[in-house]
Amino acid sequence: MSQDQVFVPWTRKEMRAPEFEPSGENLLGSTVSQAIKTELWEALGDSPLDFSPSSIVFSPHQSGQIIWSDFGIFLWLAAIVAGCFQWSFPVVFRVYLVPYLWVNHWLVLITFLQHTDPLIPHYRADIFNFQRGALSTLDRSLLGDLGPVMGWIAAHATNGISETHVLHHVTSKIPHYHAWEAAAALRKKLEGAGIYRQGAPGGWMEVYRVIRECKFVEDEGSVVFYKNAYGVAAARPVFPDDDDAQDSGIELNQ
Repeated sequence: MSQDQVFVPWTRKEMRAPEFEPSGENLLGSTVSQAIKTELWEALGDSPLDFSPSSIVFSPHQSGQIIWSDFGIFLWLAAIVAGCFQWSFPVVFRVYLVPYLWVNHWLVLITFLQHTDPLIPHYRADIFNFQRGALSTLDRSLLGDLGPVMGWIAAHATNGISETHVLHHVTSKIPHYHAWEAAAALRKKLEGAGIYRQGAPGGWMEVYRVIRECKFVEDEGSVVFYKNAYGVAAARPVFPDDDDAQDSGIELNQ
């Protein structure tokens, strides 16, 4: 929550959501009154992220770089518009926009879904360690929502980048041609300890679902899970008698 560089959850305060109301909700997001749900939805709805230099995903010293980046995006858009006047929109669309979007949409889709899900725990500095950070991700079947054939094609076309991502977090030294067998061994070991890191199949419908379910986390708590625009969390941390927060969390509906 404090040292990561990308996909850092926005907190309730950063989203300017209504303040936490203990009489109508709890911090875990398992009990939320209808009045609180309505208030949060009216404040958040389907609010998007932005390009602000003060965003939580950027460090203060990066503000100047973000401003230059925003300026570069403006120049890029201006160049596309100028190109449309020079060669026509159909030519720019066919020669530049389609290849550009085709290549880069995979980067957005895959990396976003690897690190964002309502079942992924997020840790604050007092409890964070390498192991917990490494397991704060999911394996997914890329395009598996389109059926097993498309899932097989996508997995092998991308060398299992989405299907073996947890392994990549644990150790990045294993080459991709051994990643499948190593990922299977790691998955068996983790599941034997009650840690399940297999997410839903990855596709644009899953991106839409995750965006709707992952709005903010609470400003308090060493282990936090995303809440949706109604203030409801899909998972919560487990706190044994010794109050040492466990890592995997449990689903609220189980």
